[in-house]
Amino acid sequence: MVSIVGLGIDPSDLTEGAKQELLSGKKIIVRAERFAAAVRALGVSFETLDCVYESSRNFDSLHKNLAARVLGAAKERDVVYCVPGSVEEDISAQIVLKKSRGAAVFDSVSKSADAFRRAKIFSCNRAAYSAYDLEKYIRAVLPLCVYDIDCDLVAGDVKLKLCDMLGDETPCFFVKNGKVKKIKLYELDRQKEYDETTALVVDDTPLLKKKRFDFYDLCEVMRRLRAPGGCPWDRAQTHESIRKNMVEEAYELVDAIDSKDDGKIVEEAGDERFVWVGNYANRVDDGNYWHEQVVSRIRYNPGSTHYPWNSDENYFIEAGCLNMNPAVDAANDQLAILYTRVDTPGRYCWVVYSLSEAKALPEETVTLQPLSYGGETESYPLRKDVTPEVRVRNLSRLQPLARFSIPTPAIAWQGYEIHDGRMYLMEGTSGNNDGTTGEAYMTVYDFEGRIVQSRTKVRAVSDLKALTEAGITESGYIESEGVKIRRGKLFLGFASQSKKDGNRRRANIFQYELP
Repeated sequence: MVSIVGLGIDPSDLTEGAKQELLSGKKIIVRAERFAAAVRALGVSFETLDCVYESSRNFDSLHKNLAARVLGAAKERDVVYCVPGSVEEDISAQIVLKKSRGAAVFDSVSKSADAFRRAKIFSCNRAAYSAYDLEKYIRAVLPLCVYDIDCDLVAGDVKLKLCDMLGDETPCFFVKNGKVKKIKLYELDRQKEYDETTALVVDDTPLLKKKRFDFYDLCEVMRRLRAPGGCPWDRAQTHESIRKNMVEEAYELVDAIDSKDDGKIVEEAGDERFVWVGNYANRVDDGNYWHEQVVSRIRYNPGSTHYPWNSDENYFIEAGCLNMNPAVDAANDQLAILYTRVDTPGRYCWVVYSLSEAKALPEETVTLQPLSYGGETESYPLRKDVTPEVRVRNLSRLQPLARFSIPTPAIAWQGYEIHDGRMYLMEGTSGNNDGTTGEAYMTVYDFEGRIVQSRTKVRAVSDLKALTEAGITESGYIESEGVKIRRGKLFLGFASQSKKDGNRRRANIFQYELP
């Protein structure tokens, strides 16, 4: 038989019923030593499960392992399992409840209720979520408490989710060990320490002071405009009266499409844009990052900062595939990945999948190779060594559309593109800032690895006189940085430096007709 006791936040939170259960002579198991103050004060013997923390690989496995230990002990004698906060908010306790019949519950003050109390927010209509269950938070219900923010990685996840909905500058309360600190939302993952007591509280914001709005805010605005005392024009509108406006908006979108103005199309249609990048790289001694292990799809949000764990989707080939770089041909439903393999040094590998099939794969958890990160910004002043466990779409479960490899290019590769069954690979050097220009070359392959356009020099990069006259560089420093094909045009990216700009890095795009 199992009884579950919620210990609350302070020793004084322990209820009389819980005290009697702890004094009943049953075996007492406390989730961890740091939560045992109230039990120790009763003078009863108990054991803790700190060892389970050390042996568990991640948050999910931790709670499963905790529950397994408790249920195993309950087979031999009656057990009282003590958890911090409330039973309702403890995942391991919920697992025990589901797997044991007739378990008694002695609940107490929850983590979220305590955080709201310390932040002095007493609204009845409020929301609370574990940081590990925040995907269920689908709209900006406020006031809000997010608890279980037990490390900076989790804090980064929470920040990205809420910043997208509420805005970076949203004022919040950072609650840890009963202490409250006012911060801005963007500062959530920049705090010194985190543990299982850490929570974030966001108070409600009056509608007119909000900087981000959702569909429900729109409904509230419409309600106010059409209510008695609202806007006479809005109150007078019917479906029939707004037909003309709907037609006008449709024509504006059609005009944007006809003019091939992508920015205007996005503005009129509200399309989301995504960036595909190699992710989960390893920081080497010179401070650079190499050996990306997955490809990530990240929602484009101007001005935002993304960390490896903030990606919307991750794609994984198999262990040993490194330096992964994606390219997408959406018109032909193709996702390509260039990578290297540990077991085939000196070669570049390409694989092409159906984009729609890749996106339809179910997510699963994979353990990546150990890596280091941090040490270069105020957000992450200390270098950390981790072995990430990442939710991915495993591409090894798909049959590739194409796969081939080539010898490592003669000089550094600087980007590639796929378009209509072709691979466009660019190589390049940067120049030496001494009047000697960089070089750039383009080679085109088919999807069987055969060369269909031999290695061709980009002559404009070597014309220092023309580069100087254009204000791009007079020192010769110009380096290839990416290639893209759009609407039948080939676009080559170059980074440069010019004294006219105070030697700041410049971004340049050259346009060519497709070969």
